[in-house]
Amino acid sequence: MASAKFNRAIIFARKYTEAKRKACSIDAVKLRFSGPKILANSIPKAGTHLLAKALMLFPGIVFSGQRTVMDWHACTPATEKKIRRIRKGQFCNAHLPAHPSLLDLLDREGIRAVFIIRDPRDVVISNFKYVKDMDTTHETHAHIASLADDDARLRAVIGGVDGLIAPVHELWQKNQGWQQHSATLVIRYEHLIGMKGGGDTSLQIQTLRNLAAHLDLDVSDRLIDQIAVRVFDSKSPTFRKGLTGGWRNTFSDEHVRLFKDETGDLLIRLGYEKNMDWSNS
Repeated sequence: MASAKFNRAIIFARKYTEAKRKACSIDAVKLRFSGPKILANSIPKAGTHLLAKALMLFPGIVFSGQRTVMDWHACTPATEKKIRRIRKGQFCNAHLPAHPSLLDLLDREGIRAVFIIRDPRDVVISNFKYVKDMDTTHETHAHIASLADDDARLRAVIGGVDGLIAPVHELWQKNQGWQQHSATLVIRYEHLIGMKGGGDTSLQIQTLRNLAAHLDLDVSDRLIDQIAVRVFDSKSPTFRKGLTGGWRNTFSDEHVRLFKDETGDLLIRLGYEKNMDWSNS
C-alpha cells in the first residue's frame, strides 16, 4: 500500500496541475477579477476531497496551490498569512475550527467559506481506520496502531486521548461557529456524494445549486447535472469506502452508549437524529 505521504503528494500534484491548466481558460481569467475567494473547510475525514472535487468542476474556479491549512488552537499569524493569499476565483482547503479571529478575518478579506459536515459516527470510523491503515505519518498513528483492536481504537477516537486526540464533543464544539457565520455555507457530505456514493441525486443537485449560489456563480442546470455525474471519485488515493451510515456495521451497543454519553444531543443539533433513542439496528 502506498504511503499516506505519497497519496497526499499525488492529490496535491493533481490539483496543482489542474489549476495551472484551468487558470488559462477564459472563465478563470474572468474570475480573477470578479470571482469569489473560497475557504473549503471541514473536520478531517468529513469530505474534504469531495468538496474540493466539486469546486474544481465549476468553470473558472481553481485550486490556490496551498497545502491544507490547519491550526487547532488559534488562528496564528502564519495561518492568517495563508488565508490572505487566497485570490479571486481560488479555493484553499482547510481543517480550521471556528476561531473568532478567523471568522473576522474572512469577513474583512471578503472570503466565503464552505464547511462540509458528515455524520460524526461515520467520521470517527473513517478517521481511525485511515490513520491506522493509510496514514502512517499521522501524529496519532503510533498510538492508534498500538491499541489492541478496532474496538479500543473506536473508543479512543470517541472519548479522546489526553494531549493527542480531541474527544468528539470537543472537536465539534470548536467547529460549531461555522454554522452561525453568515459568510459560510454548511453542506452535508451525505447530500453531495450523490447516487454513485450511495446518496440521492436530487439532494446532490440541490446542494450543487446552493454551492453555486453561495459563490455567486452563474451555472446552468445542464452544467450542474454534468458536475453531479463527476463529483464522486472512488479512485482518489485517500478514498477508503466513503459509505454513508457505515457506522452501523461497526458500532456495538457499548459504542452507541459511549457515543451518547460523550456527545449528548450533538446528532440532533446536526440533524442526523430526531431524538436520543437512536441505535445501531
